[in-house]
Amino acid sequence: MASGDGVWRCCHPIFACFVSDYPEQALVTCTYYGHCPKCLVPPDQLGKPNTFPSWDYCQALNLYSLADGDVRPFHAACHEA
Repeated sequence: MASGDGVWRCCHPIFACFVSDYPEQALVTCTYYGHCPKCLVPPDQLGKPNTFPSWDYCQALNLYSLADGDVRPFHAACHEA
């Protein structure tokens, strides 16, 4: 990239933010289309000005910890969640 003084420098940009609309958010977060990647809003309430509780990311991390070794308990826990 060219710096402010006009010198070309090798740089490694950091992916610091991601601005997207709903379909891209669903794609990036690997969630089902029609479900919110941030909160527990019912699909029929998407776009309404109501507030809903956030997803429980601790539960997701606990499920992910089951993925070491045998994946069957991990898949069963994911299906149940």
